[in-house]
Amino acid sequence: MRKMRKGFTLVELLIVIAIIGTLSAMMMVSSSEAQNSARATKIIEGFRSLSAAMMMYYNEDTTKADKADAAAIITGAKRYVKNEAVFDSAEKTTAGTYYVKVDGDTWWLSYSLNGANGGINELLKKKAKELDLKSDTQPKPKDATEYDGEQDVYMNVR
Repeated sequence: MRKMRKGFTLVELLIVIAIIGTLSAMMMVSSSEAQNSARATKIIEGFRSLSAAMMMYYNEDTTKADKADAAAIITGAKRYVKNEAVFDSAEKTTAGTYYVKVDGDTWWLSYSLNGANGGINELLKKKAKELDLKSDTQPKPKDATEYDGEQDVYMNVR
C-alpha cells in the first residue's frame, strides 16, 4: 500500500515563490506610476484653484497698487482658499508650495518640483499645451516658453 504524502515538493514551492515575486515587481512599477500621476493631478488642481482665488481677489474693489504686489495678492487671495499655507511669495525653497510672481501687469503662479521627479515632469509636459503651462515668466505670457519638463512650472493667471 502507498503512503499518502503531505505537504509540497521543493519545486512546487519555488514556482509559487517565483510567481509571487513577479506579481509584486509588477505592482511596484504600476504603484510608482500611479503615485506620479496623482501628484501631477494634484499640482494641476492646485494651479486651477489658486488662479481662481487670485482672480476673485482681482475682481474685488482694491487699489491698483495692491494688485501689483505679490504679498498683497496672496493676502487678498487667501480669503478664497481653504488651506492658506498652500502658496506664498517667498523665494522657491519649499516643495509643495505655490508662489506668486508679478511681472508688470501679469500675474504668474509657479510650483517648484524639488529633487528628481522625472515621472511627474513628463506627465506635466504632456499636459503643458492643454493647460498652458510654461517654463519661464514674461511680461507677455505668449512670449514665455511652453513647459518642457524643468524643475519650475508656471501658469499665467492674468
